[in-house]
Amino acid sequence: MAQYSKVPELSVSSVFKLRPEELELFFYREYMEMPDNHGERRECLNILEKVDWKKGLLHDLVTDAETGIIGDTKDIQRR
Repeated sequence: MAQYSKVPELSVSSVFKLRPEELELFFYREYMEMPDNHGERRECLNILEKVDWKKGLLHDLVTDAETGIIGDTKDIQRR
């Protein structure tokens, strides 16, 4: 993710492993466009691969695939 952003890596003590700016990369219009060259993937898929696809993204967001965000109201508001 460092190639897309110039912010330092998150500390080990951080709950989340993705910054909001890094999560926004998945939604940039230019990253969702189909490339002109046959055989190339959309940039948003390359980014998803770097975080280890769905499993890694859920892990980095501290979210469960079945239940979503687990926590009380205060925890959910913090996220």
